[in-house]
Amino acid sequence: MTQRRDMLSATLLLMVSGFAIGAEFHSLQPAAPLAGAALLTVTVLQWRPMAGIARATVLAALLLGAYYYLRGTLTTDILHRAIQRSAFFTLFVIALDILRTAAMGSAMVLDSGKTIVSQPPGRRYAMISLGAHIFALLLSVGTINLLGTMNQRSIDASPTNDPAHIREIRLRRMTMALIRGFAAVTLWAPTTVTVVVVVSAVPNLDWYQFFPLGISTAAGFLLFGWILDRVSYRQPPRAPATAPLGSILLSLIPLISLTFGVLLITIALAAATGIRPIAALLICVPLFGLCWIALQNRRAGPMGALILTKRRLHRQVLPDIVTARSEIAILASAGFIAVVLPTQIDTQALGLFIAGLGITEPWLLVLTMWLITFTAPIGLNPIITVSVSIEILARLSGFAFTPYALAFAGTAAWALSTGISPFGATIRLTARCINRPVLDVGMKWNLPFTLYVLTASSVLVFILN
Repeated sequence: MTQRRDMLSATLLLMVSGFAIGAEFHSLQPAAPLAGAALLTVTVLQWRPMAGIARATVLAALLLGAYYYLRGTLTTDILHRAIQRSAFFTLFVIALDILRTAAMGSAMVLDSGKTIVSQPPGRRYAMISLGAHIFALLLSVGTINLLGTMNQRSIDASPTNDPAHIREIRLRRMTMALIRGFAAVTLWAPTTVTVVVVVSAVPNLDWYQFFPLGISTAAGFLLFGWILDRVSYRQPPRAPATAPLGSILLSLIPLISLTFGVLLITIALAAATGIRPIAALLICVPLFGLCWIALQNRRAGPMGALILTKRRLHRQVLPDIVTARSEIAILASAGFIAVVLPTQIDTQALGLFIAGLGITEPWLLVLTMWLITFTAPIGLNPIITVSVSIEILARLSGFAFTPYALAFAGTAAWALSTGISPFGATIRLTARCINRPVLDVGMKWNLPFTLYVLTASSVLVFILN
């Protein structure tokens, strides 16, 4: 019974993804109710195993939609756009899940992970941070499971005569390198939900336009993390290097090449078809993932590789799609809310009220960043706070925000909240991997870094706007 329910859910989710792809090429408004009905059906089928936060987000979206429908302010056009946004976010989760499944089965990825974690103290933080950043492009939150588990294993395998407090410091530094390297990718990468949500909310902004600012910010984020680590801890005597640094960096080139290969194909598809670059990426990613799985089976010959790929598709890829039920529910519901709610707010009156308080554009963005960052630890998911805030700010009467400042404020606040929120997947998964309390990993260990970077980001907002 469960297997049949999951197979039906996977089929419906693939139909919703097909609608999202089709809507990028042609207007498919007549099919929007079918896509919405499919998402609701999946929600009902997967309700019991769904996470509590996912259920709460779904109920919030349904109640909000019902309330405005009964008031008569939820027009057909708004509803169709909300469903299309929900379908697009569903496509995002499924596309990245297929890529993650392919990457987790790659010996190259596993070997690179072991090499990164096994570095000597002098370069360990930098290599784990950089490695987590690169892995996150392909593995998403799978990076946390992979490198987090390897971090803990390396501590367990360290000499037993090491003092307990030294082992604890080593684990803390490795964990911070992992979290900060992972969080930094949300500042620029189109394979992250952050960039998809923000680019979808900011008018007149495509990912490739934001890329130079995003990648520069991420570089500063990573560099400051390394500097803070160096000045916060006394450096131990140099240990013999396991391998020359150049050879370690060369071992990461295949992963980097794969990532930028996908991005180049995406740019070519977007240019050839005229669709949004972010949509082109989500079309390319699952196809790339399936081809990667086939290449992993190449020793079986062409026909054997196809048979083994088909088998893995049915036995692993499709079931994995269903296990992402909570992520799909949260994102689809947040996308729905982000379209519906701002249309019901009188942005002209709100703009006049804020202007009357004497708050200017930069200060309003700074206030928004701090609120997003520090409401995440009390349970407000940045998926909703960022998407709704950016949508409202973009519509606010009497205020002129640059698209770059809006996008930066959203991505920076999201990245920083990722590193401290005990309710977020990043901190929860990391704490589970290293067997430490979630409040220690996020709010205790990473709070100073968050405050420093948030202050610097606030200054940068004044420059951008």
